[in-house]
Amino acid sequence: MQIIFVFFLIVFGAVVTLLLIIKEAIDMAAAIEYAEGAFPWLKRWSESKKWQRLLLIGTLLFYGGTLYKLLNQPPLPPIVNPDPAVKAIAPVVEENADLQKRLARVNEPEPQNSLRRQTVKLANELADFWARNPAPSQSMQAAIKGQASDQYWNGVTTTFNYKFRDRLVGIIRSYSSKGVPVGYLERSAEEPTHLFGAFPFSSSGQSPPACAQDEICQLRELAFHVDANDQVIQPDFKQP
Repeated sequence: MQIIFVFFLIVFGAVVTLLLIIKEAIDMAAAIEYAEGAFPWLKRWSESKKWQRLLLIGTLLFYGGTLYKLLNQPPLPPIVNPDPAVKAIAPVVEENADLQKRLARVNEPEPQNSLRRQTVKLANELADFWARNPAPSQSMQAAIKGQASDQYWNGVTTTFNYKFRDRLVGIIRSYSSKGVPVGYLERSAEEPTHLFGAFPFSSSGQSPPACAQDEICQLRELAFHVDANDQVIQPDFKQP
């Protein structure tokens, strides 16, 4: 529609210009006769066809270029009236896109070094360590005294600090920095003389079922507070 309007505007302008030129030519007829008598060279110039051809070629090039530019313009985008049905389902489409993203994250393979994997691995290693190096029972404490007892506990403490202390403190602090309640576990892990997780184990290698008295059990429980991407799992109390 815009191209047609511009085209007719150009044609209208050309016609009006032509009519004005003809009118002026008629009005100037007398003046031209006078000019031809007074200036003979002007008559010779007006009778020459060379300048007329040049003017005609220039005009054709101008209008041809203008028409070519109009015909090569990209078409205007169609005007589409908004569909009420599309507006109504827009929230559903947005929610579906969000669920698709969440599902994609859930289906991603969990990294081998995720925080909860490291936590469970460390808890298992601690349980195995204290099962192999249990706290002496009362009968053993009575039999092992003095230098032998000191050597045993010094060896166990050195091994524990070398293998577990730094990893234990780092993992518990990771949960604490995310806002996960760690209770007294962080303080217990940082205490240099405290053997984390040793108390529930006896010389038989068995641990009591009460998790409140078992630091290793509480450490393992921290793994349930984060997902595969180390993001804190918050409880959802919204009503369905």
